[in-house]
Amino acid sequence: MFTGLPRVPEKYDQVLADDIKVYIAQDANIAPEGLKISLGNWRGFPTLEVKGLLTY
Repeated sequence: MFTGLPRVPEKYDQVLADDIKVYIAQDANIAPEGLKISLGNWRGFPTLEVKGLLTY
């Protein structure tokens, strides 16, 4: 996961999750149940949680 705009924006789909723009690669491997993007908290710091993005 990276912050900022992708280098080649046309290869990504833009979605809005909790008022945050998230770019997902069009060739990403996504679990059959879908992708869940939400805000979390780790020791008082805000985090972006992504579930359902497969890494294989």
